[in-house]
Amino acid sequence: MKFIKRLIALGLAAGLTVAGGMTAVAEDYNIVFSGVFTPAEAIEDTGSELTASYYGMDFSGKLYNLLDENTTLAMDEAQSSGMAGNPVVYWGYLDGSDFVSLGSWESSMMGNLPMNDSIQGGKNYPVINPEQLAKDKADGSAYSKTYVVMINAVNTTNYADDYMGYFFKLKQGGTNASAAAWKKDSAGWWYDNGDGTYPANQWKEISGKFYYFGADGYMLHDTVTPDNYQVGADGAWIQ
Repeated sequence: MKFIKRLIALGLAAGLTVAGGMTAVAEDYNIVFSGVFTPAEAIEDTGSELTASYYGMDFSGKLYNLLDENTTLAMDEAQSSGMAGNPVVYWGYLDGSDFVSLGSWESSMMGNLPMNDSIQGGKNYPVINPEQLAKDKADGSAYSKTYVVMINAVNTTNYADDYMGYFFKLKQGGTNASAAAWKKDSAGWWYDNGDGTYPANQWKEISGKFYYFGADGYMLHDTVTPDNYQVGADGAWIQ
């Protein structure tokens, strides 16, 4: 998918959409970011465009429905141009019209200082930050939140920073939703039903065993459930 943005002075103007990747055109220089989504059919064009603000700078991009929460994005270096090296890319989401950064796709440490690094061409990165997605699913905000991929590229004409964005809304019941599976994050184990939902405040039978999931969606273990049944270290009901 390709987005054309015309940058005038320090502002961003509306653009055109063509097939391929993401493109920024600014006065006498041309920046082309070509992104490849996997699976390609997981992206659904809404026909809308959004603008976000980041430290006083606005950037725009097309809004897409995301049919698979596990969709990845890779940079096609052969089709990308006009950049002084690969760009730095950030996960984030919108708070009103403000872009909230969740960190860069690649990072390192320089002494005690965290550094935002350029992405690797051809490497597949999750479109949505996995840890943030797990939190949003637990508190029920995953389908109301607008997720953002912000691309920070340095143009080769005057070596100024330029910004472009992809905007996403998770679509409930997407045809490419991931298969049901156990998942774990820093808060514990939870179960992805495979259709964008998860069990909460209920028992669920999984592979012949019964597990209880609390209000936050996480599996209870080594305790007594609200309806007074014992569950073991693995979360399964002790019969």
